[in-house]
Amino acid sequence: MRRQSSHRYERSIVIGQTVHFTTPNGGQVAGYLARAGGSAKNVIVLQEWWGLNKQICGVCDRFAATGFNALAPDLYKGRVTENADEASHLMSGLDWTGAVEQDVRGAVKYIKANGGKAAVMGLSCRQQRAP
Repeated sequence: MRRQSSHRYERSIVIGQTVHFTTPNGGQVAGYLARAGGSAKNVIVLQEWWGLNKQICGVCDRFAATGFNALAPDLYKGRVTENADEASHLMSGLDWTGAVEQDVRGAVKYIKANGGKAAVMGLSCRQQRAP
């Protein structure tokens, strides 16, 4: 049985948009940003192994609906899949050091530009960890 949520967020509401930000080494990364007007509460949302898909964008939108600015950097550079074998290939080929030291750091700097601190949360990446 599915538990009903007490909040009034509608899944069809799109709050965010695609943004581009600069990494510490000067590269460019795209991401999905959902803003919670005037809030200084920030969270970086790390994608699942499928990529930056509609579900992850929806997570960011739900964070914004509850008062958090949420940014999900596109760690796969535009690649998204629904196939488990391809997702495994994308995840195993990810440059974790570059993703953490460049993409995630760039996302944190970008989202903190309006003040506040930033938390980083990851969704299931099949137990992968940065070195």
